[in-house]
Order: sequence, then structure tokens, then C-alpha cells
Amino acid sequence: MPLPQVTYAVLDEADRMLDLGFEPHIRAIMGVTRADRQTLMFSATWPTAVQKLAVAFLSHPVKVGVVRHPDRKGSPVKNHTIPYQGGRGRAGESCVMPNGSRHGARVG
Repeated sequence: MPLPQVTYAVLDEADRMLDLGFEPHIRAIMGVTRADRQTLMFSATWPTAVQKLAVAFLSHPVKVGVVRHPDRKGSPVKNHTIPYQGGRGRAGESCVMPNGSRHGARVG
């Protein structure tokens, strides 16, 4: 598929890609994709460099953070995807919730 036809892009392990020096390559590839594409970005950490990429490539981002509750210290985190109705009326969005709980994730 030619890059100008891409409508869906995923940047997984964005922090690691930056650590390995791929930022110029990411910018070059994303620069020739459609401006109206849907972009998903995943990162284990949220350093300034990753935040700058997010500002450059995401429109109306939703940040989801998985956190461990103080009352669950030592328990393994099990992720479950739960569909929800977004505040902007977009059905079908999903949010990752640890241990199936709505109390362990932040959506903002």
C-alpha cells in the first residue's frame, strides 16, 4: 500500500523507537501519510520526546494510563479491554482496565 493511502497508523513502543534513534524515520513516514489518518501511540514511559511526537501526530488524543492500586500491592496486573461510549459520542472506543476494574485506569 502506498503511504499516502494509509488511514491507520500505530506507533508501538514509541519511547523505545526514540531511544534507538528512529525519530527522523518516524517523522518521514508519518509526513507522507494522510493527514486525516487515525493514529495510535503506545509507550511504557511518557518522556518529553514522546510527548512531542504525540503533539505532532495525534489529534484529540485520549491518554490511558494503567496504574496499580495501593490496596493491590504485589498483585499481578491483568488487562481487560472494555468498550465504552466516549464523551464526544464516539461509540466503539475502548479502554484498558487492569484486573477488570474501572478504578485502576485513567482516561483523560
